[in-house]
Amino acid sequence: MTIRVGRHPKIASPDVLAELYVAVPEIECQQRCQRYCENIWMAGPEWDRIIDHLGFTPRSDPACPDRCPMLTTAGLCSVRELRPLICRLWGVTETMMCPWGCQPERYLTEIEALALLARSGAFACGPLDPEAALEFAKVAARS
Repeated sequence: MTIRVGRHPKIASPDVLAELYVAVPEIECQQRCQRYCENIWMAGPEWDRIIDHLGFTPRSDPACPDRCPMLTTAGLCSVRELRPLICRLWGVTETMMCPWGCQPERYLTEIEALALLARSGAFACGPLDPEAALEFAKVAARS
């Protein structure tokens, strides 16, 4: 399991992250998608919040290195209420639709999802303002 944490001197504030989470459409989740929980990108403050909540730094199980270390033995997310933006985007983005038939209020486009991630600071460039994040997302979606 690769967890990439965006670390940049400029970080997204908790208020910005909360604003981004609200922008993600709601979805009735069946909690059956755990096999897709790998290679997660998240902003530094998201990772720090998870560590603070758990009281330790999650580590992958060497016997199952691709499995998210925040999944319980039953395959449920142990930090669901704190889950990072990338996890919130699963199932609600056109390029990450739920294979189990869960459908959001509306699907985000790839550009909308990338712009939210860019604003969060999940990428090495650090958190971007909304206009710069949209431009970044448009370029990233073309590559």
